Amino acid sequence: MVILVSPILCFHISMLRTSLTLIYLLVRYAWLLTVLERLIAPAPTKLRYGWLNLRPSIDPLTARLYARATELLEMKSRFEDLGNQLKSTNHPASAFLLESHDKDLKCLDKALYKELELCGILTSENIRDRKDK
Repeated sequence: MVILVSPILCFHISMLRTSLTLIYLLVRYAWLLTVLERLIAPAPTKLRYGWLNLRPSIDPLTARLYARATELLEMKSRFEDLGNQLKSTNHPASAFLLESHDKDLKCLDKALYKELELCGILTSENIRDRKDK
């Protein structure tokens, strides 16, 4: 009896290991495809800025620049919301926070315009800078 059960049990265990390995490989492949898709073609984003329409790009470097510009836009949007909340409160410390917030927002703006310039996207700020030069 043990002689018959042992090969059957080994067969089932090997099938289970094969199935788990296949499932693991499929999950890894799906994850890798998702990561590559995000690197190569970030989702189109508009946010609140009508002058910026990010589109997927085939070039991975440009796609990363688009993704970074999108990230900076989202950060700027969150910072603007935070600034509006700070203005609505009347705490004594809010003046200091608001001043610090304005400096951070200016830095974000500079970084965003630099990223957009690297992407080749013209904005009113970039056009103004080119006219000044």
